[in-house]
This record gives sequence, structure tokens and C-alpha cells, in this order.
Amino acid sequence: MISVERLLINLAATNEATFTAGGVPYLAAEIFGGKEFSFMPAVVAQAVRIARELSVGIESDFDMELVGAKSFPANDGFEFTVSVRPLGDDVGVLRGLLFQQAADRLFGWNEDKVIDLMTVFARFRDDGYERERQSLDSYTAALAARAEAQQPQTSMAA
Repeated sequence: MISVERLLINLAATNEATFTAGGVPYLAAEIFGGKEFSFMPAVVAQAVRIARELSVGIESDFDMELVGAKSFPANDGFEFTVSVRPLGDDVGVLRGLLFQQAADRLFGWNEDKVIDLMTVFARFRDDGYERERQSLDSYTAALAARAEAQQPQTSMAA
């Protein structure tokens, strides 16, 4: 089972992409798997957008299941962080293709091998991805409610 982060690191290597910010080079592992800061929230938001585009604006639970990510508030530049399910499930190949397309749209590494992370970040901030973030928040809340509903109820006997 491969993680989405590992898939993106491998895709960056395959595409011979290099990442820089302010002239400082970064490894793909730092960009997608960084502990302090990661571009995964932006990739996930882009994946949500693509899933919605593919369903022609008819949002469904399948769109969010396909993305397979939960979002959480954060104090970094993206203002949220994500937890992404690995690709080893029933729709893993389809999810892998979705994230491949999301990363390509976000970073444009098929057109330019040198990616300026400040430009990518600025485009993300300018766009805002508000609908995508709302979809992620709603999906995360629905998953939490579903998990809570599946837990056995205990009652206190008096």
C-alpha cells in the first residue's frame, strides 16, 4: 500500500521536477511529507476540485470518498492540514490518477521542471479554494459523525 505522499514524491522524481522557494532548493519529500510545512493541503484541495469537475458539479459522497482526505484547522500558510487515506483500497488506482492530475495542475511540472513554490502558494491563496475546503470540512464532519454512530452505546444503569 502506497501513501499519496509517496506517490507524489515518485511522480516529482519521474518528472524530474525541482522545487525552490526564494532561491532555496527543496526536496520533493519536504514538499509532500514535511512535518513543519507541506503542500498536501493544496494538492488535496485541487483533487477535490477535479473530482467535482468530473461529476459535472453534482457533488456526491463518492467525490469525497475518492479523494479520501480529512481536513483539520492549522496555523500554517494554508490554514488547514489534511490526513489522506493510502492508495491501497478499492479505488486506489483511480485515486492515484486523481492525485497525479491534481499535482500536475497545481505545480505544472509537465511544462516547467523548476517549480517556484512561492508562485504556487500565491496562486493557491489568490484562488482560496473555498468550496473545496467547505467540502473537505463537511466530509470530515460526516466521517466523525458516522464513526460516532457506529460506536456501541453504553448506558449507565442507576
